[in-house]
Parts: sequence; structure tokens; C-alpha cells
Amino acid sequence: MNSDFFTDLAVEASIRDNFNKRFDITKMIVRDIQVGPTAHASIFKIKGGGGVYALIRSASELNVGDVMKMARKMGVDADELLPPAGVDSYFDDKAIEKFRVVFPGKHITNNSEDLRYYRTLVPYTPALIKVARIRGELCEYKPETREWQVVKRLTYAKIDTKA
Repeated sequence: MNSDFFTDLAVEASIRDNFNKRFDITKMIVRDIQVGPTAHASIFKIKGGGGVYALIRSASELNVGDVMKMARKMGVDADELLPPAGVDSYFDDKAIEKFRVVFPGKHITNNSEDLRYYRTLVPYTPALIKVARIRGELCEYKPETREWQVVKRLTYAKIDTKA
């Protein structure tokens, strides 16, 4: 039980340090499930009816595309990706940087369709996702078999987000 408490504190500290947000975790739905060869995720509910979030941490560098694929494979639909350090324009700014490396002279704006692909290349480690829906079961990646295995069966509608 003590290790669970320290895991919860580590998740809260990671969110505070990397995203400038203070979350008070009321219920940990899953702790440190493996979602990639070097990535782990924790899914939790926060105090005050704030919803359900997933924190993905990895020893290797991830980008937005990797995080979205992990979320889908895990059985989670993302509602929102929270930007690091609370910088709202983080994803657009980094996508524009990636775009300008490939097309140095071409003019681009934040709302351009040309950025859709480059947003998937934006570095995003650790990742904090606001969960829109859990699709019935949460899965974990098994590196030995390179397959996904169900670790918990539930639905988002059965999680009380009002507490």
C-alpha cells in the first residue's frame, strides 16, 4: 500500500513539474501499466469533478503521434492533450518549427491544414491526456510478445467523475 501512495505522489509531482498543474488524485484507475517498450501510463481521476486523465512517461523520446497511438491501443480516447509547462501554443509552435525545417521559405500559419502532419511529430514526453472515453477495457503492452493484453475491464460511464 505504501508503494501505491508514493506512486500517486510521483504522478502528482510529475504533473506539477512538467505541466504547471496541480492535480489532487482521488482514485487511481490503473498504475504504471506498460504501453510501449520503455513507456508506462497511469490513469486516474482528479478531485472536484475534473475528469479522468492519463499520464504517459517514457525513458525514450515520444512524439504526439506515438502518444495518440499508445492511447488508442490502451483503449482510451483522448479529449485533450495538455501542453508542457502550460504553454497553450506549444504544439503549434513546435509543428511550425518542424514545417520550416522541411519548407524553409514557405509561409505557414497556426491554423493551416499543412500543419496537421507536423503536429504528430512534436516531442511530447511526458504526456498528459484528458480522457474523453474508455472503450470498455484497458490494455497493456507485453514486450515479450509485442501484443496488447487486457488488464482491466470498465467503461468511462461507470467512473464517477463528480467526486
